[in-house]
Amino acid sequence: MSSDIRNFFKAAAPKKKREREEEGDDPKPKPKPKPNPSSPVKTTTTTTTTTRTPTPPVSPPSKKKKPLGIDIGASSPSCPPPPPRAAAAAAAAAASPKKKKKASATPKPPTPKELRQKALKSLKKAIDALPLLDESKAEESGFSLREKTADLNPYNQQGGAEVEPRNRATKGKPPRGEADMFHGLGFVITGALDSLHRNECEDLIKRHGGRVTASVSGKTDFLVVGLDSGSSKVKAAREKKETCRIINEDGLFALIASKEKKSSQDGTTGALPKQQEAEEASGSKPAPMAVDLSPEAGLLWVTKHKPKHLGEVVGNQSQRGLMQSWLRNFKDIHVLKKDVVVRGDPRHVKKQEELREKKAVLVSGPPGLGKTTCAALLAKAQGYFPIIEVNASDTRGKSDGDAKKGLNGKTSNQIRELISNSALPSAAAGSSSKESRGPIVIMDECDGMSGSDRGGIGEVVDCIKNTKIPIICICNDKYLPKMKPLRNVCVELDFRKPDKRMIARRMQQVCEKEGLQAAPVALETLAERSNGDLRILLGYLQQWKLTRDTLTYDDVRGSSIDKDSDISPFKVCDVLLGFEGKNYSISDQLNMVFQDMDLIPLLVQENYVNHRPQVAGNDKQRMKILAKAADGMSYGDWASQVVRGQGEWGIMPYQGVMGAVYPATYVRGQREVMNLYPNEPNMTRFSAWLGKNSSQSKVQRELREVGLPSDYLPLVQRRLSQPLLDKGKEGIDEVVDFMKTYGLVKEDKDAILDSLRPKFFKNAEDPMKKVPTAVKSALTRSLTKAELVRDWTVPKPKAKSKAKAKGKAKKK
Repeated sequence: MSSDIRNFFKAAAPKKKREREEEGDDPKPKPKPKPNPSSPVKTTTTTTTTTRTPTPPVSPPSKKKKPLGIDIGASSPSCPPPPPRAAAAAAAAAASPKKKKKASATPKPPTPKELRQKALKSLKKAIDALPLLDESKAEESGFSLREKTADLNPYNQQGGAEVEPRNRATKGKPPRGEADMFHGLGFVITGALDSLHRNECEDLIKRHGGRVTASVSGKTDFLVVGLDSGSSKVKAAREKKETCRIINEDGLFALIASKEKKSSQDGTTGALPKQQEAEEASGSKPAPMAVDLSPEAGLLWVTKHKPKHLGEVVGNQSQRGLMQSWLRNFKDIHVLKKDVVVRGDPRHVKKQEELREKKAVLVSGPPGLGKTTCAALLAKAQGYFPIIEVNASDTRGKSDGDAKKGLNGKTSNQIRELISNSALPSAAAGSSSKESRGPIVIMDECDGMSGSDRGGIGEVVDCIKNTKIPIICICNDKYLPKMKPLRNVCVELDFRKPDKRMIARRMQQVCEKEGLQAAPVALETLAERSNGDLRILLGYLQQWKLTRDTLTYDDVRGSSIDKDSDISPFKVCDVLLGFEGKNYSISDQLNMVFQDMDLIPLLVQENYVNHRPQVAGNDKQRMKILAKAADGMSYGDWASQVVRGQGEWGIMPYQGVMGAVYPATYVRGQREVMNLYPNEPNMTRFSAWLGKNSSQSKVQRELREVGLPSDYLPLVQRRLSQPLLDKGKEGIDEVVDFMKTYGLVKEDKDAILDSLRPKFFKNAEDPMKKVPTAVKSALTRSLTKAELVRDWTVPKPKAKSKAKAKGKAKKK
């Protein structure tokens, strides 16, 4: 055996010995240390500990084996004896992280059904104590049904209008109960209540956590009735008598009083102290200023609570599913050219077929819905890497054709190289992500590119046609004229505003993480007032958390979170002419008219006759009201001429009031159809005056170019059409000779015939309608041959190309 091998074993032997000692398997026990003769020595055994006097040194211990894991000699506190094998195994098992029990999961939030059952259980005694309502005793119960004969009267519109409560001045203030006592319960209000208006009753229910809807359904728990209640709602509630209860205003007050707050002074129910009422009216008490030293303390909630996975995205599930299917099958369909069968919802068959054909997706919708975040999360979930996000409104220039300016040039060059080069996508994915599908391009704010940009939308369209990787385009308004080329090459996916309940559930999760106690009804109201914009809502909640720890419905009522949203002119017309308009002041109505000062007065003028005025009792009164509205619109037209003709912009508010607000206030009521044609839709019509005025202006401009007096036009029209009706093609020469005599050309003939159409004259007949199409075509060819066409030049013969000339020369 060589010296190297011996040295190796010598070095390895102590190591193996140490391992055996640590495991408790060393066959040779450690020798006992020699006792100190000057001090007593304690000998530790498995059973007892004794103290003995000093003795002279003893002989070495015998070589008899001791039990494993037991040390007979003295041991110091710093070096305890090794534990037995079983104890060591138990200690290792206890210290192993795999054997630790998992922490208990967070409890799931209660479902709407559980919340509903909990609220009904807490109000069971109060519900059982409510008396049954008798509609025959309307004075006592405050409940009566609307007369059936009243529904037959077309001018009876009490269902849309609201009368003044009869006991509003004599009845006291409503009680105030616990904040969430109605949480999970649904209410419907109908009829004229005893002392509250409907909006006040709705605020009272929402203040206590309830939900108010417009119609009775399976989720309705209480129908609050009054005088002249709707028969359809009462009938639906009686059909659901096991789940829906009919109560009046006093019954609603009794439910609230059963959970009424107690005064902190005497412990009795009643009105709250003035100091407490002031605190509740202005919100909760200010939150103590706490110093948060976490890394996310200075972040905005919009960034801090940005969705990290698809489960945190709110709404638009169907659109997300279509985009996910398109990303999953993009490479197989557009790169590998495989015949992939796309499965999905049968309602989206056409959209799925379109996804197979096109290489890009156009996501459109209002701002704040999470379109860009959703696209990035879907791409990440499908394994696309890297995700290249580009702001299309910043990347404006057209890419250069020079290859030297490729990846080292501007962003448009880099994108073009990335989508057209087959080697770059795999290189961009990198070697670290072996399962990556390759890169993806997300182009945000595509509608921000203006028509003056060099390239613009055309450059994006060209990139989409030649791409080998998926492209997701995002915009706010896809109906802009400049977006039409992009819509032709993309699959359109419309993102809509989520339901306010979905937004409230997501905001509730954020509030729980941030320590803000927010009522669900308050969050639903904020979601509705923010117009579905999650970014605005998160900013408001973060600002509120700086000074308050709780958020109630009363805090939200006076908030200034209303988002300035663009309302369509048709929606403005519906609001002004419908019952909803009475809830707006004149200033608010004028602001809505200013959304489109030119179109909205025309829409009111087109549709005001279709509304049955609420203040009219019969047809005679209706005609007088329509005359009043027409007078107001005439004053509005006069003001419009002064504003645009003389530049008197100071009277523009007067124009808006007299042209739209004044007539709408008179004719406000239910909309009805006039039966002008079969299946006439009951909806706001577009202004017909715009089309007629445009055509009339065109005809008048063309007639001025003809130069004939207006008295001659009927006779000239007859000389141009009658020969064609009587003789057919044989009368073409007569028409051409007549036009040469008066110096008319083809455009003059068309203007003369258009000026006398039934479109402008009710009793006129179109003579050219009876002329056969073949005769009209022959007349057009004859006029062109006779050069009776304005700005007409003889076409030049096509020059022969040099290539063809050389080819003929070679043949010769």
